[in-house]
Amino acid sequence: DMKKSILYQIFILLGILIAGCDENGDDGYYDNAYRVYFPKTSMLCKLGTEPATVTRYTVNVPVSILGLGAKEGMKVKVKVDPQKTTAGSDLYATIPEEIEFKKDSIVTYIPVELLRDNITSEKDTTFQICLTLVANEYFALGIKENLGVEIKFTNYLGRPSWWGVFEQYIGRFHQKKYLKLMEIWGGEVTLLDVAAKEAKLILVCKEMYDFFMKNPEDGVVLPLHPMWPYE
Repeated sequence: DMKKSILYQIFILLGILIAGCDENGDDGYYDNAYRVYFPKTSMLCKLGTEPATVTRYTVNVPVSILGLGAKEGMKVKVKVDPQKTTAGSDLYATIPEEIEFKKDSIVTYIPVELLRDNITSEKDTTFQICLTLVANEYFALGIKENLGVEIKFTNYLGRPSWWGVFEQYIGRFHQKKYLKLMEIWGGEVTLLDVAAKEAKLILVCKEMYDFFMKNPEDGVVLPLHPMWPYE
């Protein structure tokens, strides 16, 4: 009758929903395996905006477990993909082949240490390190599209668009000037900073100017006797 037919259709629908919830793994169904993947497949590091004192910089690359947290301390295996990696081995420290998930955790991090002193600061020089996950006794592989990650990095520091606002005081752009400015300012100078804090930035420019006037050995060219609006 009609009531039995409706109940039958409901049971069929529930069966489809339950089967859909259990889908997982390479064969399309839940196989109770711990699986890992990269939540980010691309990362960009602009070393040029870091203070000059930063000679080594660590990018922490996240790796996630698909589903429940680790039942114990469990290691995930990782390797550098030589086909996709353009950075020479002298540009980064040795990357560990195994990283541990602590008990109950679902995220761990692969430390990729960049050796800034060896990385050119020339324009249009972006390098990349590509990592891939490898199945082992603890983990199977998760989402196919997320089994690799590209860590892109550059040490180039370009002329910011706002530089012309202060050029009459500090002269033409030079990387050393901008690095010193950021050191005094406490980070990268943005267009919003220029618009909202111009007076404060002029004082920072003057501090940078005075530093290089006292340290001519740095070879930075500055205008002579600029007319500072603030002292």
